[in-house]
Amino acid sequence: MTDQPDAEDPQGAPSEPKEHKGRGCFLGGLTVVTAVLGSFVVGAFAQTEVFTCKFECYSAFALITPLLLIALLVGAGLLWRKTPGFLLGIGATIGLSLAIGTACAALIAR
Repeated sequence: MTDQPDAEDPQGAPSEPKEHKGRGCFLGGLTVVTAVLGSFVVGAFAQTEVFTCKFECYSAFALITPLLLIALLVGAGLLWRKTPGFLLGIGATIGLSLAIGTACAALIAR
């Protein structure tokens, strides 16, 4: 004898709501903008403090801005990686920024 498949529930199981990526994508883009602005503010503050203290090793402090930017983005990505669309927002914002910056530089150099 062959097994008969079980009859499906006529009402159907309640489907789980789809997770939308829009909110996470917006938050990811907002994180990139906030990280860029915050790292430049902290980097500028560190530079002015170094110059007023008259240290000769200010070149080490010049790395604060890009390192802080990378640290903020990696930290936010690790913290919010389970939010749908968050990493997509980070990547899309960085990609669009690079594309627009490259296009503007190409137009100026032309």
